[in-house]
This record gives sequence, C-alpha cells and structure tokens, in this order.
Amino acid sequence: MFKLKKIEKLILVGRIMVFYGSIFLFISLSILINLMLDNWVISILISFFGAIIYYLLSSTYWIVNSIEKVVNGHELIEHGLFYGVIIKVYKSDQLNLLFLTNELRDKWELVEKNLQNQPKEYYKNLEVGDRVVIYPNLKLIYFLVLIFLSISITGIYFGIHEKKNLLIFLGVFFLFFGFFFLNLKTNKNLKLILDNDGIMVDGEVKYLWAKISNEKLKILSKSICLNFDYNNKQTNLDLEFYNIKPFQLLILVKHFKSKQIH
Repeated sequence: MFKLKKIEKLILVGRIMVFYGSIFLFISLSILINLMLDNWVISILISFFGAIIYYLLSSTYWIVNSIEKVVNGHELIEHGLFYGVIIKVYKSDQLNLLFLTNELRDKWELVEKNLQNQPKEYYKNLEVGDRVVIYPNLKLIYFLVLIFLSISITGIYFGIHEKKNLLIFLGVFFLFFGFFFLNLKTNKNLKLILDNDGIMVDGEVKYLWAKISNEKLKILSKSICLNFDYNNKQTNLDLEFYNIKPFQLLILVKHFKSKQIH
C-alpha cells in the first residue's frame, strides 16, 4: 500500500499549530482578559477576534512553508481544506495582509507558479495493481476486545464479591460487546476489495465505478467515512475498522475511477 507519511506529518503539525492553537488561544485569552476586566462578554469577543487573526496568520505561514516540502501541492491543499488547517486557497495578491515578511510573499508566488505545472489529478499517476485488498485494522479490534473484556471481568468479579446485581448485569452487558468485536476479528469477509469494476464491501455489496459519483470524505460523530452518490442515492462507507487512512482510500477510488475513463 502506498504511503502518505510526509503529508500526514505536515497535516498533524498544521492541526496542532493552526486548529488547536486557535482554540487554545481563544480559551486562554478569554480567561486572562476576564481576570483583568471581569466581563465575560467583552473577554469572549476580544478573544474570538484574536483567535481568528491568529488562525489566518498561522494558516498562511503553515501552507507557505509546508507546500514546498511535498511532490504535489494540490494533494496537500486537499488535505488541508478537509482538516480545517486552511479555509480556502488564496492568490498572492489576496494574501498581502496575511504575510508577515516579504520572504513569505515571495515564497508563495514561487509556489503558485509550481502549482500551475503540477497535475490536479495527482491520483492518476498512482502505481498500484488491478486489484487492491484492504483488510481490517486488527490492532484497533484487539484493543476494543481487551477493553470490553477487562471491564466485563472486573464488573462480574466485584458484582459477585460485593453481591451487587447491577455490577454483574453491567459485566455481562460489556461481555457481549467484547464478543461482538471478537467476531469482527474472525470475520474473513470484513475487507474492502477494489478492482477495475468497482469496490466490494465485506463480501456483500459491490459498488460499480460507473455508478459512483461525487466521492469525498466526510466526518461522522465517531469516525471518517467515504461518502459518494450511487444511483443518485447518498452512501456512507464507515472506515473505522479498515486498515487504511481515509485519504489513501479516497485516492485509490479516484485512481480506479480515472482508469475507467481511458
């Protein structure tokens, strides 16, 4: 399977510096200003605008210094937009107020020229076979089995020892969850198969490339899913238990779809 390690590291740095940094700054400023002014409304308003300014400045700094470290800048931009590290792709004349130095402005002008020579459809150059199999993420499943079985055994033990039926009931309840995830581990059909025809999900449903459109990643409450239209009906494919990064799967889907056009 191909790797996205450099992009993933850059995105992680960006999320910490830009996204979480803005949240931390907002909370810290709110508390500090309120201690000085004793007015939460004014504190929150000042902190909010301060966090926005920080977000724009740090986001600009991050994209300018990160995009030159990857082979294709369009790929990094797509990741950055999805994870909220940047909010749009600016042009150099729109960023005059956001650059801290002339050096950064000159860097971005050079980046813009390089982006024009880089293919936006970067996934077409991906080198994979005609069939890709994605197996379950056994580390995650083993971890969940261990957690639920530990809670179950502890609950049953103390329930019997303390003669508390509620603890025994909760222990048995969590035991079912443990066996559920254990069953996932032994389920040989839990896998994704991508080939030139489409994508097979857990040996049950096959979605044909010709009928798939508008594929994109979507953040759900507990995980990230692959969202696409199939026969004009929206479909979500939950990626939580598969051993693949969300953008890896999205790139594979785009790659196989692009092969059908030629």
